[in-house]
This record gives sequence, C-alpha cells and structure tokens, in this order.
Amino acid sequence: MARLEKRYFGELKGKFGDAVFKKLGDNNYVARRPKYTKPDTEEFKVRTNAFKFSCKLASLINANSYLKSVWRSKLGKNVQIHPRLISVNYNAFKNGTVIGNIQLVPDGGFGIKFDSMILDENQLSLKIEPLTSNSSIDPLVEKNIRAVTFIIMTSPVDSSQIPVRIIQLNSAPLQVSLDEELTFNHQVFTADNELLNGYQVKLFFSTLITFDDSNRIIQYSNTFIPML
Repeated sequence: MARLEKRYFGELKGKFGDAVFKKLGDNNYVARRPKYTKPDTEEFKVRTNAFKFSCKLASLINANSYLKSVWRSKLGKNVQIHPRLISVNYNAFKNGTVIGNIQLVPDGGFGIKFDSMILDENQLSLKIEPLTSNSSIDPLVEKNIRAVTFIIMTSPVDSSQIPVRIIQLNSAPLQVSLDEELTFNHQVFTADNELLNGYQVKLFFSTLITFDDSNRIIQYSNTFIPML
C-alpha cells in the first residue's frame, strides 16, 4: 500500500481499475486490488453442491407451513430457521446424491412403525402400524394427524437435467386412532409425475404431525424413511 503525498484529486475512496483508494485519518492511500481466483478443486465442487442442495431443501421445508411451525416452536423466536435447516442437512448431500438421513423436523418427536407404501400416478399412500399408547399421543387433545412427505430424486434420465429434484406432499388429515392402522394419502399432481418419471433414484422422507380441534400443532414424529 502506498500513501499519496499530494492530493491532486482531492480525497479519494473506492476502486479504479486495479487500484483501490482508501482514506485513513488525514491521509490517502492506494493499493493494488486483490485478485480473486475461484477454487477449482474437487473438494470445493463437492462442498458447493452440498450447500446448493441443502439450501434448496431448507427453502422447501421453511416454505411448508406445518414444518416451519414445528421448527419455530423448537428453536424459539430469536433463531433463524433457514440457516439452521441448511446446517442440519448439509452433510446429507454429496456429488448429486443423498448419502445421509434428511431431517424434516427437529429431534425429539414420537416414534412410529412404518408398514408399507404405494406410489402410483395419482397418489402416494403410507400405511402406519397402530400408534398405541406408547406414542405419547393423547387422543383427547390430539384429534387429527397428517403426514408430510418429501421425495428427493437423483440420477436424472437426461444428464442435462438438474441432478437433484425435490417434491413435497401433504397428506389429507385423518382422525387420530391409537389402535388401528393409519393410511395417509398424498395427492400426486401431473407435474409431479413428470418429474418422478425423469429420475432413476427416488428417496422418501416423512413425518407425522398431530393437531388439536383448532388445527394447532401439538407434536410430531421423528423423520422416517418409507420404502416402496
């Protein structure tokens, strides 16, 4: 950095070509503008892609009103949800594939026993074994329950397509029952079908959310992985 002895141009600040002008106290200085070179290493590309896909997932979770409410109640009012979601799911992505578990909701939910799943062009159906009293669900308070499912698709048929796509589906609500199997039906739209047909690998991540009579969220299940 060099100091300008004579102020031919007055007090200078800012950039001009490769020069950067700064004012410190009563003196003007000029320095060479640092050149930024974008890293081109494989590790950098892996981190960049993981960040990009975790950002996309975080945005979709945050845009889902049920999931956003769950995270807000867990984190409190002073913590930003979106950055937390990025950090929670960042390590799940690598090289355009999912290598770890996705977390739709915070830890600490109730457990469920998954039975089966059917996916066709009209709907996705999840069957859950009876919740039983061990689930901590109180049917006197928790009247309705619904499923939220994210489908993460990788390995596109057409290599020019985006390597990772994500679809989110909300099931219709069901009346809470602890003694019977529950089947959650999610409507699948035509646009969703077109995306599903364009990818070879499809991974499913779901959570169940309970509501009271006023449609206020009471509690949720841990994220689980349905299998076709």
